[in-house]
Amino acid sequence: MKRSFSVLDHEVTVTTDRPDWLERLDDIAVRADDPQPIRRTLHLRLRQGPDGILIEHEGQVCAQGEGLDLAIRALHLQINQLVLEPQREVLKLHAAAGTWRGRFFMVTGDRGAGKTTLLLKMMLDGAEMHCDETVLLHDGLLQTFPRKFYVKTGTLKCLPRVAAVCATKRAYPGFFGKQLYFADPTDFGLPWRSRAARPWAVFHLTPAFKKPPVMQPCPKVEMAKQLMMQTVNLAGDLGRHVAHVCRLVGTCRCYSLRVGGLEATAALLKKTLA
Repeated sequence: MKRSFSVLDHEVTVTTDRPDWLERLDDIAVRADDPQPIRRTLHLRLRQGPDGILIEHEGQVCAQGEGLDLAIRALHLQINQLVLEPQREVLKLHAAAGTWRGRFFMVTGDRGAGKTTLLLKMMLDGAEMHCDETVLLHDGLLQTFPRKFYVKTGTLKCLPRVAAVCATKRAYPGFFGKQLYFADPTDFGLPWRSRAARPWAVFHLTPAFKKPPVMQPCPKVEMAKQLMMQTVNLAGDLGRHVAHVCRLVGTCRCYSLRVGGLEATAALLKKTLA
């Protein structure tokens, strides 16, 4: 028994001999449209081991979980790692991306700044949401990485429609406590696609949830510094990485966005993009 899906240019197939585990694979299966041709296949296996559930890749155990919830989460992470592995020369940024009325934009900021919640709000208002965690950067071009969005319990209080969808889903242990839900735009009857393009604007978020939101132009040098702090694979030729970031900020608008109330912040973001 198996589940297959594609992520970027990879075809991923996961097999298991447990029927009750098979439906769990749907929780992490990627359903994003992507124009890239398949260039590589990944074959993984989920099986019971003596001390937990084992995840195998090419016949070798690469991860495991003590229970099914942790095993599915570990499998999800392992797939992402294997898909990104060939992209060693491409800079990876901790960022979300969307499109509003034809304008492609990127949102970055530290964890907890509100990227996923803000992009989900924008999605419900008519934006296209591409990713909420990772983008790949090369020569000023952003490639969104389509993995399931991590919807945290705090988001559910802000977005009732998201809460209603997640009420039909299974909760998984979060990475920093509490719980998370795996979700994507197709859960809301919306399109989900991976996109490669030059962004119209980049927004750096700082949280101040109890204050009014503030949007300000950000000097390009400052934005380049912020983006370098959000890279997740700073290794090798640092100068080349800096050049990629500078090429990006040199071709788009740069803004600092202080995140306040969700409705007001989304309205300000849409106004700026318009």
